Amino acid sequence: MYKLEIKKFFKNGSFWAIFLLALILTIYGNFFSINMFDRQIDEAVGDFDFLYEVISSQDDHPVIEQVSRNEYAWQGKSKEFNEDYTKIQKMKGDDAIKSEKEILYDFSYPAVNHDYINEIKNFINKYNLKLTKEYEDKLSYYDVAYQYLDKNKVDVDKFLNDNYQSSANILFTNLNLYFGFIPCILLGFLLVNSIGDDYKKDNILLYFIEPFSRKRFLLKKIISFIGLGLFYSLLIFFFSFICGLIKKDINFLMDFPIRIYEYKEIYILFYQYLLKVVGLFIFKSLLIFALSSLIILIFKDNSIATIIQSSIFALLYIVTDVFDKLKNLYNPIYFTYDKFFLGAYELDPSLNGVSNNPFVYVGPRIRVMFFVIYLILIFVLLLISFRFLAIDKMIKLRHKAISRTKPMSIMGFEFYKSGKFLDQKIPYILGGFLIVVLISSNLYYVNSVGKEYFQADMLKLALRMSIENNKEEYFYPKSSYMEENRKEFEESTRRLEEYKNLENLYRQNNPNFYKLLYETNAYIDGLVRDYRGNVFAEESVDINPLTLKNGDLSEFSKEVREKYKELLVKKDLKPMKVIFNRSLSWYDEDKNSKDLDFAMARQIPLDISSFMLVYRFIYKYNLPVLLILLCLYLFGTNYNRDFEKSDSLDFLYTNPIDRGKYYDKKYLVGLLESLKYFAFVLGLILIIGLIFDPRKTLAYPILRYEGVVKNPMENIDYSSYYTYIGLGKYLLEALALSLSLLILLYTFAHSLSVKVKNRYKIYFIMALVGLILILAVRYLPNTASFNPLAYFSINDVVDGSIAVKKNIVGINVSKGISLMLILSGIIYFVGRKISTRVD
Repeated sequence: MYKLEIKKFFKNGSFWAIFLLALILTIYGNFFSINMFDRQIDEAVGDFDFLYEVISSQDDHPVIEQVSRNEYAWQGKSKEFNEDYTKIQKMKGDDAIKSEKEILYDFSYPAVNHDYINEIKNFINKYNLKLTKEYEDKLSYYDVAYQYLDKNKVDVDKFLNDNYQSSANILFTNLNLYFGFIPCILLGFLLVNSIGDDYKKDNILLYFIEPFSRKRFLLKKIISFIGLGLFYSLLIFFFSFICGLIKKDINFLMDFPIRIYEYKEIYILFYQYLLKVVGLFIFKSLLIFALSSLIILIFKDNSIATIIQSSIFALLYIVTDVFDKLKNLYNPIYFTYDKFFLGAYELDPSLNGVSNNPFVYVGPRIRVMFFVIYLILIFVLLLISFRFLAIDKMIKLRHKAISRTKPMSIMGFEFYKSGKFLDQKIPYILGGFLIVVLISSNLYYVNSVGKEYFQADMLKLALRMSIENNKEEYFYPKSSYMEENRKEFEESTRRLEEYKNLENLYRQNNPNFYKLLYETNAYIDGLVRDYRGNVFAEESVDINPLTLKNGDLSEFSKEVREKYKELLVKKDLKPMKVIFNRSLSWYDEDKNSKDLDFAMARQIPLDISSFMLVYRFIYKYNLPVLLILLCLYLFGTNYNRDFEKSDSLDFLYTNPIDRGKYYDKKYLVGLLESLKYFAFVLGLILIIGLIFDPRKTLAYPILRYEGVVKNPMENIDYSSYYTYIGLGKYLLEALALSLSLLILLYTFAHSLSVKVKNRYKIYFIMALVGLILILAVRYLPNTASFNPLAYFSINDVVDGSIAVKKNIVGINVSKGISLMLILSGIIYFVGRKISTRVD
């Protein structure tokens, strides 16, 4: 039976689904994912002030004084003690040779080696310093980690400070994606489909003939899918290796010691951690398999079981997003392997963030009780499944089909076939599930980040610093306190009291919200001292003069920033949580392009009303293209319905039917179905977003780049190189461009389906053509304006940033729409001509 199941994996597409998923996820993880906010493989290796913390924690609590940039003195300690301490500190780098910018903005870990750790150990032993259990574990881990780095000749500076895109770190940080919700649920869907097909084709009866038994059938089916899960795991590691080859980095640090918190072992080797991750993934998948088996055996219908299964997983996903207590090991769709096996250094929820050090070490979450509970649940679900398998009964939810006896038009017949061939509930359920997942994840992100909007406000912090720096009691001698200091103190105090009303203005939808932001920001900018500290760009702390290729913000960015602030005040907008003093544009090239990508995405207001949700989805996920591809899969290859349903096309052609008209009607029906589905998904977003008051958001200003500036650092007038358009205009243009893309791709697929009988061959041909066009965009940028693939980045085309980001000029929305429609017309008539030929 196992050999038969393997053959069926290839025949029913399960193998290719798993293969494509592994390929897509690894490509995304290696080339598109921004993974700098998850736990990194080098966590707990870097050291800023370990020795300082140890000395400060001694019973006498000594105080340190920095005599110069490279000389330190601990009060009450001997001269030799301080000299030895200074010597060790110098091993971390010479502060005397650092520039002011490096001192202000350089947050990198010092690139030390194992000799540095040995010096610390010798210092602690020499002066009999006491170590707590926490510091003992830290020092022991430093010893092992730096020994490994030295022994394997790893570049410590790159490993600690520029390790985000290394092959080892990408694999480590993406394990929650590779072995998480998506593959686990896909395996569950494939199991439902496999068992459902056996019932649909009556193959199930063959399995119940001696010497087979029904229990053995189900168990072997599940074991086969366990094997498929293991095969998927191997594919992930294989594709990760291939991506490493492409990037010329195949050092996956498999025997690197990864830190474990609050556990008897202080580290685990990377390959051991990977084995544990795969093992837990398969084990948690068993519960999904058992549940999926029960659902399909209750209903014995693929469509209904898929809908029920999708609904359960969607509901579970939403409640997991909303309720933090469900984010734990026992949740079958929640995967955070680093916390499960390694523990974490995280905020202590019991302190509510109020403490000198609100962070605590939390040990690994994995428990024996988890395995016991899961085994019991799996056993119970399988027992119930065996019962439904044995009684051979099912719950029927379908209404009895109404047979069509009256004559129908060609178009009516096509609509009828569309409903018969493709159960219309499934695509709408899956589309709804996709949008619910996107919306819930974005609701969670916006709410979690937005919580700190009024507390972690840079303007409020700057006002407080101005007040503190101008208090009379802090001046010595008193004669140094000037009238200017008194005036600034009084004015900053007044403005702070006024600014505290900002949150009330936000809640009351008061139009003075932006005016208060504007006036307060202008006041702070006008002060003699810079009270913004070392926060260079409010969008991201990772962007500063040390990371920017030009060493500073472009003059273009400074000009568009001021214009943006003016428009927020002038436009009739509802108050939104915006980065008012935003600093960056696409002209601010950063050494790490993904840092700039993330920072630019932060400029989207933290608002979850309808139109802002659509804008966020277009910007972050290129949602229209995702919907277009889904429409093509569901409705795009109309002639295949006739080929796949025996020889119905040949039979139709025996009747006096105009083949050209048949081509026209079939094309129109599929296009209408696609447009209806497109409208359904967008409508769902808008309806959900209506809850959060979308009024007065369509005028929100969005920067549109006009052409390319040769030297954005030059201090000139850039008004001819940009403009601001309203969100309403942006969405209309994005919708128009998206629909023209849908028409083009649908027309291409429809025309191919006239002769190519297998829909997957059509997808392959389209993918191959797409690859050629992508290469043409990259290597022939001068012809890109006539290349339809150049218009797939909907946001970049609409806001004009494609010219700055990819150096592709001459592209705009109107040209893109015209190109798509002209190409659609040509392809349509070529396909129609082919369809009328008599074989």
